[in-house]
Amino acid sequence: MDNSKSIVVVYGGTGYYGRKVVERLLLKGQSVRVVSRNLLTAKKILGEKVDIFLGDVTQRETITNSLKNVKTVIICLSAMSNKLIRKMKEIELDAVLNIM
Repeated sequence: MDNSKSIVVVYGGTGYYGRKVVERLLLKGQSVRVVSRNLLTAKKILGEKVDIFLGDVTQRETITNSLKNVKTVIICLSAMSNKLIRKMKEIELDAVLNIM
């Protein structure tokens, strides 16, 4: 299989575990897309080798558009920060169900 032609999207790729998943995928030569609300922060965390898709996983349109040309989905979503805790159900349940 030619990894450069199959894209893996990692939802939650800028979080603690998501970063580790992205790092391992890149080491294997995999093309990786990460959905993020903040382009600059995501690039700072993940570097230039990752395709950053700007959007919010709580928005169905973001999920639909981020899945274009994707072969594999990895979900590492978590709302375990003070900033996101109030949106836990939206992120950890609703978004995951929409992705599926």
